[in-house]
Amino acid sequence: MFTKPSGGWGSGDTPEQAKLTVSNGEYNMGIAVSISGDGALALVGASGNSSAGAAYVFAMPTGGWGDRTGADAVLTASTGSSSDVFGAFVSISNDGGSALVGADQRDSNGAAFLYVKPSGGWENATETKELTASDGDASDYFGYSVSLSGNGEEALVGAYQNENRVGAAYVYRLVPELETTQPTGINSSSATVGGTITSNETSLAKYGVCVGTSESPTACTSAETIANNVYSMVIDDLEAGTTYYVRAFATNDYATGYGEDQKFSTAASNNNGAAPPTPEGVAAASTMHYVVLFFLMTAFGIRFGRKNSSLL
Repeated sequence: MFTKPSGGWGSGDTPEQAKLTVSNGEYNMGIAVSISGDGALALVGASGNSSAGAAYVFAMPTGGWGDRTGADAVLTASTGSSSDVFGAFVSISNDGGSALVGADQRDSNGAAFLYVKPSGGWENATETKELTASDGDASDYFGYSVSLSGNGEEALVGAYQNENRVGAAYVYRLVPELETTQPTGINSSSATVGGTITSNETSLAKYGVCVGTSESPTACTSAETIANNVYSMVIDDLEAGTTYYVRAFATNDYATGYGEDQKFSTAASNNNGAAPPTPEGVAAASTMHYVVLFFLMTAFGIRFGRKNSSLL
């Protein structure tokens, strides 16, 4: 581990700050390395020899980097084998919240393994998600190179021998992608809302909608059922005559994704809290008024176009 001198990298000697090792670890440790954006986390691959390989997470101590003989976390594959070459390619996101480890000879096609840091910090773990190519073939060497975006929401995996050594790179969006359904059934106090999940790489933990009176609302309620990635729900206790914003959300093993905002307004209510009559209702009431008036005029002997002489 090296730290940039105060005068810059080219200002003179740059002594190492730390040597990171593990006791009784995998062979070939250091074959691949990656460091978080703030330099506080290091990910070191060890592709193994007769064993399945591993990736080691080291966290910078409070006082700064120093020699270490043990890792804070060991990342492995849940069903790894010695032929996978797991750990030969690694990447950690800038925020240190996710790690990606390549195993380019797994099941002949290759794979990449995604890990997400638990809320309490990195610990020994198997993968959150195994990434593979939808059109993978034997000897593609998928996972030969791996990279995570700064916030860890996208993964890039190389397969340099795909299509007879033409090569390819695969992009994975790890956060759920959604579309917010246009609200329907809107009255003075409720509306039917929902969403459609268009892309998701891991299992869903929850999904629903967020509703509020400003854009990008954060007050969220989960839906109970989903079918074919589509869900809907009725939201109640809305204020009459109020403009609302709603957006769908879904949370997977990795992160939470949101759909676009949909804007709608509840109907105004009259003084007793009821919704105002519809145009059809107003027309029906007007017709009834004319019928009653005609009946009364007839009962009192009033005729349209002339007066009854008995009333003069």
